[in-house]
Amino acid sequence: MKKISNFFAMAAIALFAVNCGGGNTPADIEKSISSQIVAGNYEKAATITIDNLDTTLSEEDRELYVEFMKKEKESHDAKGGIKSCDIVTETISEDGLHAIVETETVFGDGSKDSNTTEYVKKDGVWKISGGK
Repeated sequence: MKKISNFFAMAAIALFAVNCGGGNTPADIEKSISSQIVAGNYEKAATITIDNLDTTLSEEDRELYVEFMKKEKESHDAKGGIKSCDIVTETISEDGLHAIVETETVFGDGSKDSNTTEYVKKDGVWKISGGK
């Protein structure tokens, strides 16, 4: 019985880490963000994105990004909502310091959108590249 309790405790911790943007790879971070978007939690997706940027945003820029994500929800709703959002590829450079994650979003109306996100590894932690 104790083994089962330990298993569920570890599973809960892992789930919490992924849902809070604490993934170990760029794909984990993308999955965390996209799962919030698919669930309709655009503000939470914005927060996870901001928290995983390789740069610090001012409070004004944080608020602007949250507002941008709210507008994205309106755009997605106009396409019938999001049916799925999947990781297509995760490519990590040979030096292990850069990565590219490609995602594909399928909307309720059948249309699709592809996105590419660049990552950098800073102090052993993957961060979304601000394009510097």
